[in-house]
Amino acid sequence: TDDIPATTTTTTTSTTVVTPPTQTQPPPQPDPAPQPVPGLGTGVVQVTLEWTGDADLDLHVIDPAGTEIYYGNQSSSSGGSLDRDKIPSCGDTGPHIENVFWPTGGAPTGQYQAFVRNLGSCSGSGSFEMVILVNGAYVGGDGGTLAANTDSSPVTFGF
Repeated sequence: TDDIPATTTTTTTSTTVVTPPTQTQPPPQPDPAPQPVPGLGTGVVQVTLEWTGDADLDLHVIDPAGTEIYYGNQSSSSGGSLDRDKIPSCGDTGPHIENVFWPTGGAPTGQYQAFVRNLGSCSGSGSFEMVILVNGAYVGGDGGTLAANTDSSPVTFGF
């Protein structure tokens, strides 16, 4: 049985006050680590963009050598690859996913940068979440609503 105190009733001349039993609440738990999305490339470095709405959002990841991976340059000599690119049609509200990764043993050490660019189209703005995993562990990300023809702030992370 739970150790919950019984209800206490106090009666005065004109008012009855009922005090309900108190229960202790468990402490809040941290948000769980993002779960991998089936069918996406994974490895020692993985950056995934997920968004809703019909805006054309694009994931950009810059490796330590300065090579930018995005829809216009889908791989780098360092081993990184954009394996999922999405251009939603007007009215297709998603969710949509783009993904850049370096396979195990294929990522150079150093500083990386990741950001999201909204190329506009259809509704203009888009709500997004960018998740950065290094060796399978969440190390950072970004999220919010991005107006048409703007970039999110770059997130720098190391490997």
